[in-house]
Amino acid sequence: MRSSPIEAEHPASRQVRPFSSMLLSVEDNFSFKAGETIRIDMALMNAGKGISRRGAKRLLGEGRVAVEGKIVKIASRIVRAGERISVIASLPSITILQENSDFIAIDKPPGLSSQPVEDPRTPSAIEVVGSMLRRREPSAPVAPSLVPVQINPLHLVHRLDTPASGVLAFAKHGVSAASLSEAFRLREMKKVYVAIVEGALLSPLTINAPIAKESAGFSEVGDAGDFALTTVTPLRSSEVASLVAVSIKTGRMHQIRTHLSSVGHPIRGDRKYGEDFRFPRLYLHALMLEHRTVGRIVAPIPADFHKAIAAIGLSQITDEEALRDYPAEAS
Repeated sequence: MRSSPIEAEHPASRQVRPFSSMLLSVEDNFSFKAGETIRIDMALMNAGKGISRRGAKRLLGEGRVAVEGKIVKIASRIVRAGERISVIASLPSITILQENSDFIAIDKPPGLSSQPVEDPRTPSAIEVVGSMLRRREPSAPVAPSLVPVQINPLHLVHRLDTPASGVLAFAKHGVSAASLSEAFRLREMKKVYVAIVEGALLSPLTINAPIAKESAGFSEVGDAGDFALTTVTPLRSSEVASLVAVSIKTGRMHQIRTHLSSVGHPIRGDRKYGEDFRFPRLYLHALMLEHRTVGRIVAPIPADFHKAIAAIGLSQITDEEALRDYPAEAS
């Protein structure tokens, strides 16, 4: 039986600035690797940022410190040499789309990585959301569940490319993580995106082409790759660019970007697969995620998307119209 979502702390209707415009300096948020095996509070004091013992205790108590992506609150926690420590001094604005005791889904801003990356200048989504939840604890209400709530660590059950925006879900405990991961593995999770692509795309398109993961975080279509299936539905089109809805059953690395580029319709703002440096962001947005265990979660088409649509000379579109070919599953 589906759990009842609680009212989100940040309603989805609230306007959120693009994360790229909120990037905080390394003096505000920073990461480093422990140089020795030591207590976490001592590691913070030795980080060269002028953090006192009292300051370290405050940061830990507020859930603003993560070790290898997991929020830590105990000052005596031992970190090993080489472990990554992230200090989240300032939190970016994040919209919570849906939440209960089993999972939380957010509207990820562009520019925020899903998981910790090597030597980042900003925290990852899993660190930010984990910190938000820890700061709310224990007063935050949760929906009833047979599974005890373990707010930390969060479990990442799928990913969004860093330059993309939209629905990103985390499991709150191992049982939920296993269930959601299995839904993704069995391709039961319905995923719909919107994208602005180059050129006129007038007819629906199915791209059935294997994708191979290459070195340096790059994917390409090739016979040696894994099965990948992408369906593309035109929503608005002009001679220079088109707004499309995209659905994928598989989840290969950079699948949508790779497939669309391979058929001559790269996504606007794609600096990896389209060599497009004219636009401030990648115009790819995860609009909807749906499964019987979580219901239908929609991240509204963002304001900068609507602005880009208007700049092309296309008429505006609602979320409902973008999802017209993807009816909601029966409850």
